[in-house]
Amino acid sequence: MSDHPPARRRVFDGKLVSVEVWEGRYREVVHHPGSCAAVALIEGDVVLVRQYRDAVGEWLLEIPAGTRDVRGETVADCAAREVLEETGYRVLRIEPLGWI
Repeated sequence: MSDHPPARRRVFDGKLVSVEVWEGRYREVVHHPGSCAAVALIEGDVVLVRQYRDAVGEWLLEIPAGTRDVRGETVADCAAREVLEETGYRVLRIEPLGWI
């Protein structure tokens, strides 16, 4: 493998993601601002939202989640915002469970 960085060619620019091809490494890199999700609990019950997903053509039950598309917003603030937007409930406490 070369010590030089690969030549990069942007092949797609969307509203949310962009895609680069890294020449010589057979890689396609997708750039995305990131997302967050929250397991919201009310008296021990998990709060789910029903969302229509075009990718599968069905309504799904999901935990509240969304894109980190507000500049400077922390992951915790993003999760709290998504819970409020999607359920109407205000988050009182956040405990990080993990990240990927």
